[in-house]
Amino acid sequence: MSNKAANNSMEKLPKLKISGLGWDDKKLHDLDEARFFAFTEDLIVTLEGQVVSSFEEIEDLAKSRNYREKEYLEIVFLPVIVGGE
Repeated sequence: MSNKAANNSMEKLPKLKISGLGWDDKKLHDLDEARFFAFTEDLIVTLEGQVVSSFEEIEDLAKSRNYREKEYLEIVFLPVIVGGE
């Protein structure tokens, strides 16, 4: 698929409302920006309350019947905090 075709398909998908770890700007972001998220063991990323671990998972969920008609989807970054004795 060409970049232009890929971008056109992304335009029809919901935008992302991102919060956590300094992303609380209230701006809606293109789904394609999720390609650059750092999916690491020190970070939990959720999409509409579901834990996701890759851009592909975010894209698949955004294309699913449950989410594709929404204006935006909520992404939340949660740091993993390990404590103990």
